[in-house]
Amino acid sequence: MPKERKPLPNPLDHVLKTGTIGGNTEPTQEPITTTPIEGTTHTDTPKAVHTGTEEKIKQTIKIKPSLIRRVKIYAATHDKENISTVIEKALEQFLEKME
Repeated sequence: MPKERKPLPNPLDHVLKTGTIGGNTEPTQEPITTTPIEGTTHTDTPKAVHTGTEEKIKQTIKIKPSLIRRVKIYAATHDKENISTVIEKALEQFLEKME
């Protein structure tokens, strides 16, 4: 005659009691504490790509998502390498018209 099995415990009861989902209930390591280090400096510098006589730097600008979408579509349909070159040419044309 087969041995009767106990019903499985409800996992939600365990979550309510311990506040954790699955895993080991006892911490295996001490919690990591961070202390701020004074005098830190940011070491990232703008990446420069030398092309010809002008230097290009990495710059973050905010543009409407609808404009970026249109530029991406234009770059893809006209076999351009990346959207940066498309935007660069558009800005150059705009500034030439403004002068």
